[in-house]
Amino acid sequence: PKNNKCFDNDMILLITKEEKNYDYKIDLDTIKESDNCSIDEEIPIIILNGSIVENIEVNSAYVDKGVIAYDKDGNDITSDVTKIISGNAANIDTSAVGKEYVISYSVESNNKIAKTSRTVKIVDIIGPTIYAPNITIGLDVTEFNLEEGVSVTDNSKEDITVTCTSNNIKLGVSGKYTATYTATDSSGNKTTQNRIITIK
Repeated sequence: PKNNKCFDNDMILLITKEEKNYDYKIDLDTIKESDNCSIDEEIPIIILNGSIVENIEVNSAYVDKGVIAYDKDGNDITSDVTKIISGNAANIDTSAVGKEYVISYSVESNNKIAKTSRTVKIVDIIGPTIYAPNITIGLDVTEFNLEEGVSVTDNSKEDITVTCTSNNIKLGVSGKYTATYTATDSSGNKTTQNRIITIK
């Protein structure tokens, strides 16, 4: 750095690759400068598998990718890694959108400790699923509930309402008509589904 200071070992640097280019971003909350730029070669190495920040879809199964660790001589000491989930949680609960966890990993070798962490965020970016099968009704039908046979589910497991937002159906007139259904979950994810209604 231009000020001839060294960054602390706990600084979080996020590196992403796009095609042949790399983008570097520093977590400003983790920057600690030091005048001591010496390298302690006794400290073990701990490497995070996967991303430093993971967005997990609500109510999906979370599988921790973990870390790998080596002592100063290159021996695998991954089995010695200690993992702690923030809030002393036993596991990652993905049932609540907006919840956030920090998984901290550490490993000790020769009385030296190396550590890293991962942030897991529970998100909802998938819209509801509308089931609106095509249907055929007779020419003699004078009343028809457009929401009959239509249902909706959502990965949030919340109750979602599906409504028919438009249709061009003309009862008693043969032909194929289109009804459009819409459903929106509490995260604002919107799904639209068309249904063909045949009258003959």
